[in-house]
Amino acid sequence: MTETYQLKRSVMYTPASRLDRVQKALAAGQADVVVADLEDGTAPADKAKAREELARFLKSPPASRSLLAVRINVVPGPTGQADIAALRAHPPKVLVLPKVESLEAVRQAEVFLGEKAHDTKFYAQIETAKGLLHAHEIATNARVEALVFGAEDYAANVGAIRSDEATEILYARSHIVACAAAAKVEAIDMITADYQDIEACRRDARFGARLGYAGKQIIHPDQVAPTHEAFMPTGPELEYAKRVVEASAKVGGGVAVVDGKMIDRPLVEQAKRAIKRASR
Repeated sequence: MTETYQLKRSVMYTPASRLDRVQKALAAGQADVVVADLEDGTAPADKAKAREELARFLKSPPASRSLLAVRINVVPGPTGQADIAALRAHPPKVLVLPKVESLEAVRQAEVFLGEKAHDTKFYAQIETAKGLLHAHEIATNARVEALVFGAEDYAANVGAIRSDEATEILYARSHIVACAAAAKVEAIDMITADYQDIEACRRDARFGARLGYAGKQIIHPDQVAPTHEAFMPTGPELEYAKRVVEASAKVGGGVAVVDGKMIDRPLVEQAKRAIKRASR
């Protein structure tokens, strides 16, 4: 992870072909991460123009509470390589790499970026069965800061039939959290496709938070508030987390007692994560 912690509760995709929308999202500063999307969010006929305009925009992006990231097209592949070539002179802080299936694909993105972009981090999207099977290896690359679950593409790849309950993707959803945790990176959960169904977004976000995800992908500003609500600790939860961390520090990281309960290292780590999520 980076030394300066970046919240990833809400990772919002905005078409790179509509820079006015990207600028509006950055000006609002509501989402933790705003992703200018050169992949699915930009039509094939618009990709060349969008990448050129985005490259110019990245020369002097506006200050914002939101982190600006860019989702490129698949690497290796001519369109993804063209995206990287256009962004290389003024790279974003984060590249979202779609449909990552191997550690080699991440390494190729590194090579294409070159030395000048050595500070650029990657969010690696796991969207296929092959990617799922290599998720832990992918997460071990030093540039990978998060694994991102693409539920719709994954379901299509394995032939699953999507349902409101999402039981058909539960194994993959949980596996990505485990792989991310093992590599000490974070996991970003799936989108809720019906952006008008705020209750569905809230439900998905709450369940993702319980699974261990650090945040959720979203596709509309109306999804920011319910997503943040799910990944933010309540007032009492935050106060308790702070007391847990303080109690652990007083005993040098050993076993402490808070409200009559023994507090060991796993509970302290959970408390620290809760404090991080409330830090924005």
